[in-house]
Parts: sequence; structure tokens; C-alpha cells
Amino acid sequence: MDLAFIHYRKALELDSQHVGAHEYLDELYLLQDEPSLAQEHLTAIENSPACAGGCEEFEELKSAIEVYHETHTGQ
Repeated sequence: MDLAFIHYRKALELDSQHVGAHEYLDELYLLQDEPSLAQEHLTAIENSPACAGGCEEFEELKSAIEVYHETHTGQ
């Protein structure tokens, strides 16, 4: 996973609004039990011009974060 983090962060250095890089980095943060960092990337996707008006990546990650919270907090 360390190598994946390096590559996705590099992708975001090159294009800070790259929806795919945010999506995959977000998923890695959930796997690492870092939901607050995942939420930051979800917000970045939501605010990205590529996702204006909604996009599949946003909806999938929003759902993944909700499931994470349900399974880790019982809420």
C-alpha cells in the first residue's frame, strides 16, 4: 500500500483535481482506518469541476464512507 500512496499523491501533485486519484487514495485511507482523511478527498471530488453536478466516484465513495462508519461505530 505504501507504493500506492506514493503514486496517488504524485498524481495529485500533477493534477490536484484528478478525480480517480482522489477516489483511490480515499479508499486506501478507509483501509488504513483514516476516515477523516477519506472525507477530505471526498470533499475534493465533490468540489472538482470534473464532478460538477455529481459523478459516480463521488456517490461510490460517499457510500463507502457511510458503510465504514456503520461497521466501525455501529451507527
